[in-house]
Amino acid sequence: MLHVLFCGNEGVFDGVLSCTLSILRRSQIPEGLHVHLFTMDATHLDVRYTPITSQQIAFLSRVLHSYGENHCVSCTDVTALYREEFSGCPNENAYCSPFTLIRLLADRVEGLPDKLLYLDADVLFNRDAHLLYDIDVSDVEYAAARDHYGKYLI
Repeated sequence: MLHVLFCGNEGVFDGVLSCTLSILRRSQIPEGLHVHLFTMDATHLDVRYTPITSQQIAFLSRVLHSYGENHCVSCTDVTALYREEFSGCPNENAYCSPFTLIRLLADRVEGLPDKLLYLDADVLFNRDAHLLYDIDVSDVEYAAARDHYGKYLI
């Protein structure tokens, strides 16, 4: 099973769907794709910070099953964990939404697989996802790829 994780609110669902479709259309995944979603209710910070809806999850599930019955989606509401770990932190009011922080809770969520590929919702695959997923990172402490903003990192 190829496991990917997306984090966000209902506003990034289109990106999650687009990325998932790019994986399904470009990859050979006979073992199945499991899309893990972390979401939360952060409307106390901004009225737009609503969680991914059950209708969106059901729609993504139907799309996944149209590519094969071995694909699935699960969604975890991490609102309580977020408030415990990050409520009131300076990053809550940064230029990006607080949903960028919830990926950092993955080690606190029970039932996740040992290997999980975290993806931003604005990523698209143009080749097989296994080229990235199957890289042995057991002896790697940190890995990153430069993006538009990363080109300015020293």
